[in-house]
Amino acid sequence: MNPSHAQVVDAFNSLGYSATFAAVAERLGTVDATTLYHRYSSREALGEAWLFDEIPSPPPDPSRLHDAFSQFVLSLLRSLEGERDFGRAWLAALKVTGPLHLPQVRELHDGASSYFLAWLDANQSALSFPANVRYEDVRTELCDAFCAIALWLIVYWETDRSLMYARTLKMVDSIAYLLDALLIRRADFGNASLLVHLHFLHDQQHQQFLKPLLDILLKPERAGRYADPVSLLEALRMLRPSPAQRE
Repeated sequence: MNPSHAQVVDAFNSLGYSATFAAVAERLGTVDATTLYHRYSSREALGEAWLFDEIPSPPPDPSRLHDAFSQFVLSLLRSLEGERDFGRAWLAALKVTGPLHLPQVRELHDGASSYFLAWLDANQSALSFPANVRYEDVRTELCDAFCAIALWLIVYWETDRSLMYARTLKMVDSIAYLLDALLIRRADFGNASLLVHLHFLHDQQHQQFLKPLLDILLKPERAGRYADPVSLLEALRMLRPSPAQRE
């Protein structure tokens, strides 16, 4: 009987990331080592297959973007934290050997994309974009931005040594709220999103309103305090229409 990806990861987590698949097969006692070698080209491929299985289903009913984004990231983080030694070693190894495993990385990315696209498509009526920006034209880029931010949070978890990875949890919550405010229309924002207002102010000739704020956020000596919102804003700037579109 073939063990699940999670069972194989658990065995590696107990034996150590450097253990062989033969040692893992012996510990499991239910599978031959040859089967594992055929099943996984490397420990990195195992980790990617394991996390792919941990991707949750998107919320079945329309809900806040905050909840959808948090659910995705926290589900993967709970799995990584549950097998902490393997998870940290896997991420460290992937930074070095990732280019050798592009098919598996692409599969993991496709799984994440499917999650976010399913939610976005189901809730597109709640999204609010600047004038001349159509949802159909930016849905893929928006999904890629979500995937990139989620990956950044997972990498952040690897270096987080706070109790019960509290810093990472706070980061997930803050970014999820910011995403929600940036993209979801709300009555107290004039039935628009924060992104619509930011876009309008950013396009003013002298940028009297927004430029002082952006200058504070983007100054290198101060960027450390705002690194994550800045990265998020940069990722979402691709939603701005080109000058030709605005004419």
